[in-house]
Amino acid sequence: DTAHIPMATLAGEAVQGNSGAWYYVLRRASATRMLQEYCYPEPAWNETAFDPTGVFDREDHPDFHKLYFAPA
Repeated sequence: DTAHIPMATLAGEAVQGNSGAWYYVLRRASATRMLQEYCYPEPAWNETAFDPTGVFDREDHPDFHKLYFAPA
């Protein structure tokens, strides 16, 4: 029954890119905290375990990069 499926949105913010397209940028610390709380309660789960290759980061876009690494 879908009424019993928990749902959550990872913390982030909408940011407009240079092309004019809009993106939802995750906040790494908040996303890590939420994943640990809801999915992976073991202590080994931390920020280095979330997105270790930086797929969600855009170093070439300062607004994206700053938001991604914003504190929780």
